[in-house]
Amino acid sequence: MLASSFILAAVSCGGAPTTPVAPGEGAGGEAATRVRTNSEVDALWALAPSDTAVGMVVAPGTTLRLYEMAEELLRVVEARPLGREATREAREKMGELPFNVFDSAAFGSAGIHLGQGAALFLDSKENVTIVLPVSNRDKFRSFSDAVEHTANGRSFDKLGDGFYCTNEKSLYVCMETPEQLTNLLEAGLSSFSEKVYALPASYRGDAEMVMDVAAFGAIDGEIDEELDELFSEIGLIAGVLQMDAGSMTARLWLQGKPRGDMKAVVDASTEVGGLSAEIAGLVPSTLMRMIVPMQMVADEVREQTLPGGLSLKRDIVQKMTGEFVAYAPSSKSPWGRFALGITEAEGFRGLLNMGCTMIPPMEFLEVTPGTNRCDLLVDYDKVPNLDPEVRSILHGKNHLSIAVLDDQLSLTLGHESAPFAGSRVSAIGRELLEKEWSYSFWTQNFSIISGFSRPWSTVLSAQPGKMQEGMRYALWLLAHVSEFAVAMSVQPDGMHLMAHVGTYASDTDDAYHAYQAAVTKNIDEGDTRADFEAIRTKWPQSLSGQQSAVPSSVSAILAGLIANVSVPAYVKYLERAAAPEPFQPKR
Repeated sequence: MLASSFILAAVSCGGAPTTPVAPGEGAGGEAATRVRTNSEVDALWALAPSDTAVGMVVAPGTTLRLYEMAEELLRVVEARPLGREATREAREKMGELPFNVFDSAAFGSAGIHLGQGAALFLDSKENVTIVLPVSNRDKFRSFSDAVEHTANGRSFDKLGDGFYCTNEKSLYVCMETPEQLTNLLEAGLSSFSEKVYALPASYRGDAEMVMDVAAFGAIDGEIDEELDELFSEIGLIAGVLQMDAGSMTARLWLQGKPRGDMKAVVDASTEVGGLSAEIAGLVPSTLMRMIVPMQMVADEVREQTLPGGLSLKRDIVQKMTGEFVAYAPSSKSPWGRFALGITEAEGFRGLLNMGCTMIPPMEFLEVTPGTNRCDLLVDYDKVPNLDPEVRSILHGKNHLSIAVLDDQLSLTLGHESAPFAGSRVSAIGRELLEKEWSYSFWTQNFSIISGFSRPWSTVLSAQPGKMQEGMRYALWLLAHVSEFAVAMSVQPDGMHLMAHVGTYASDTDDAYHAYQAAVTKNIDEGDTRADFEAIRTKWPQSLSGQQSAVPSSVSAILAGLIANVSVPAYVKYLERAAAPEPFQPKR
């Protein structure tokens, strides 16, 4: 339940999509400058003290968008009976609060405006600065039982025994003493704020977190030793949450100079590249990329002579670039490829040509040797002693082809076919294809529903009644996810992390609701091929139309694992748990 709810946290965010830019660049690719210095979000950062260790800022409008997102998430959760029951008690308890938290306008009765920004700063001496989204000071004072206090010629609101607050240029700022707050408001722009303004546009967004690692380490008296072993000259850790229509992207940048193993990854990344660039024209729906420092691997490999007199270390391992990619294009006929970058093909070709001719005849396998390639046709229905769970996913005849090109060793599953007309790669997908991320995984056109070969209702009807509604609920939640990605890049300026979740809520309302209706029918009633075909015809460029035309290969794999492996295993677990304990006679 918690995992599914987290996955769905991106449902129904407003706003127009933005195009990601590379870390270290501003919008349009130019060097980053002091971006948006006149914006309201920078006005919040302007209140950060110079010795700030960590600051968190929520840009104006973000809280309201999060509230609207939560409303849509709640609607999705309560669309099933199990969700309504689970949230009923929470709604009742919330009703006991001073105002209705399920009504955004009701916050105004407490003087709070969800459209305003907010901030929290902690300095190296553990002093706290807070900016609250208070729009009406009188109402908030009444709501919070604050006491008016005058000091240094300023009017403050004393909140209990904790903070003193006052207005500064329409912002409601709080610190632990009137003197601290007065000094802050008279200090002017801090050096910490200047560091934030200098961040690339790709690290600015709806919610921002910036930490000065040295200042934060001073609170405990030392910097993390493990971090220090991987990076020198450590500066900031900058994190951002960017909300687009129906999606969320989180980014984190650890500024520093890589050393040790991290330096090896940087060195390897500068020497490879190109395998992922050629994939873009195939319009992939799924991509995995990895950079391995091959020199570190080669140092651990013992010298060994292979058939044909080849050296394992010199002719094979040291001829690998360390770049590995796997992808599945958006084509009507499903296929995928695994590719390993190489610098010289001779040794690999010799092994492949020799090995292909040495494969013995088998009833379930047809082998066709070729020049620098080997084609295999596997009939999984005839494979003896195949694990039943594997057989439930892999069945029939499947084509595999191993080939050695000038720059890669590749394994192709299925027959290569052209991209499906109208298919496209999302902005996040383009970033992972075009930028040198050291490790990445991404899939779009994801659908646990239309990516499955049969209606989920046929799977659910075969399960014990007590678990059917729980499964329907989990599938309903997961069905809202359309795209997800994770990536890490180690560069000379430090380490960059990215995570992204997209949902079908970014579609137009009519396409989105038609998709939800098809999901419900698939789970509760049966065959929805005609429903998805109608969506595809009526809204061909929608996310719903794209995934029903060419669902990602990850969809089919995950659906098969859930239906054929996870569910049967869970049913057996329930049966064992419900079985009576065997009688044990006393001795």
